[in-house]
Amino acid sequence: MSRTPFVPAELLSKLWRAVIEFDMLQAGDRILIGLSGGKDSMFLTAALAEIQKYAPVPFELACYTVDAMFSPAFPKAELEAFCGYYGLKHYSEKVDVNSAWQNKGNTPCFTCAYFRRAATNRTALELGFNKVALAHHHDDAVETFLMNVLTSGQAAGRYCLRTFPGQKAFLLGNGLLRAELERMGLAIDNERPDYVLIGYDTTLNYEKMTKVCDLVRAGLPYVATHPDFNCPTETGFAPDIGAIIAFIEASAGRRPDMILGKPYAGIVEEALALTGLEKHELAMVGDRLYTDIATGLNFGILSILVLTGEAGEADIAATGIRPDLVFERLSAMNPYL
Repeated sequence: MSRTPFVPAELLSKLWRAVIEFDMLQAGDRILIGLSGGKDSMFLTAALAEIQKYAPVPFELACYTVDAMFSPAFPKAELEAFCGYYGLKHYSEKVDVNSAWQNKGNTPCFTCAYFRRAATNRTALELGFNKVALAHHHDDAVETFLMNVLTSGQAAGRYCLRTFPGQKAFLLGNGLLRAELERMGLAIDNERPDYVLIGYDTTLNYEKMTKVCDLVRAGLPYVATHPDFNCPTETGFAPDIGAIIAFIEASAGRRPDMILGKPYAGIVEEALALTGLEKHELAMVGDRLYTDIATGLNFGILSILVLTGEAGEADIAATGIRPDLVFERLSAMNPYL
């Protein structure tokens, strides 16, 4: 079989430019490629094998695959043949991701990614590879982010399901929040509720505010998703839940029994439960001092302020809330990741 490359020259040149621009290759590098068997990692393997043939500096390549044990039909022979086509050694290892997910209680996608990365990095160290190459592109990064988002609404839903099993909520919130909570299995009945749950509501009116104040005044358990006073919009700011909490307190004389969102403990506890991580493994990145940064400081989490939202450098001095790190924008963090 000839080793005619199937990597299009246009794509190969883009990879070459990235390698040169970010100084990714040095003489003597030993690079372990994370090969899942999908098209992205197979392309990366083929492309790096082609670059290896013409690179001005010598470097070694090998591939590693995690058998997550989701199926007995793990294509080990096919992956070894693919690697052999490029003269690359192939390593593989079984990792029972499903059992790990059930034991730790995280989201399945987070657990799978976490254990795959951990196994790949460990194997690279054990075998003497100094670099790991992953075919994780921009679309993957966005998808991973969205799949692992934990909103204060979701945290409130998880809390209410545990705290009020079988009971019904009066929900002050928009249709998106209601749909999210109902997907989680939360029962909502605004006529005969057992407790009150308030969230961001762009359909707020005086009738709703009167009803929720009556229920809070009557002593029903009272939960809020987060305490932010303002929500940034294209034209400025819109009143957020913190303003609604203040309205209810002025009328009914009560604050929420539980607020889940930053800077309170609820959102941190839910994040730790979902990820299985410890606080020292987390970083809190945000643009608000009194919620985002206060959360990090309150719970011993690295706090990083980005100056692209509500807070500026002058606010740090004015409030006394001092983040561990400050960046002009998110992209400025890239060299440190």
